[in-house]
Amino acid sequence: MRILLAAALLCLSSAALAQDAIVIDDNNNDQVLRCNGQDVVVNGNHNNLTLAGECPTVAVNGNQNQIAIEGVGKLRVAGNNNQVSWARALKGKKPTISNPGSHNTIAQSAAGGRAAAAAADATDTAQVATDDAVAAAAAMGVNIGGIDVKRSKNQGDTVGSVNAGSGSVTAASGATISILTGNNKKTYDCAGKDVNIQGGNNELTFTGSCGRVNVVGAHNVIRLESAEKINVVGAYDTITYEDGSPSVNIVGKNSKVTQEK
Repeated sequence: MRILLAAALLCLSSAALAQDAIVIDDNNNDQVLRCNGQDVVVNGNHNNLTLAGECPTVAVNGNQNQIAIEGVGKLRVAGNNNQVSWARALKGKKPTISNPGSHNTIAQSAAGGRAAAAAADATDTAQVATDDAVAAAAAMGVNIGGIDVKRSKNQGDTVGSVNAGSGSVTAASGATISILTGNNKKTYDCAGKDVNIQGGNNELTFTGSCGRVNVVGAHNVIRLESAEKINVVGAYDTITYEDGSPSVNIVGKNSKVTQEK
């Protein structure tokens, strides 16, 4: 009976652990995450991940990831060709490390830990600014979380379906480029697609002709070749475009849209 009870408790604790863990199944992403005492499981490949705070267990099952961890208790790298750095152990001088994979690099880096903490703080600041912008938009009668987000006085325009609670942004129609993470520096080919930017502290370039460009995140620097419409709900965003005469709606604090000369 005691053995069965112990086994049952073990199963329950394992299930609870699985529910609480941060699981990354995506590939080719740049993400800044704060553990807050949660375990992390990386199944994806070719990711650049920054894990701030205290991560009791980090398991890397994917391949060719670059991962910087501020604080970790147990680290297991089962994938191959990963580069993992940790700044401090949660207990003792170093975490418990197992490396059944091949061609992995695992090393301590105090600088990496400081960078992880700083990146997480910057992301949190951007999210607060975004929340403030959404609150200000709501105070102006803008419907965030519904289908229509409209400029209050001069002109109306649909931004799309914005679900602030889940952290996702979906275009009203057509193919969409969605950027939900922060601290990215990338170039995208619009090719007539709509663009939705939820993350903050990004430096993004869009070539070709974009459709509707919606910016909900904060502290982004965005360069457009051209766009039909530009809607800015986030704060402290800087958007420039080269060609065309897009309709522009700005709700966010200290955000600006200008044409390059």
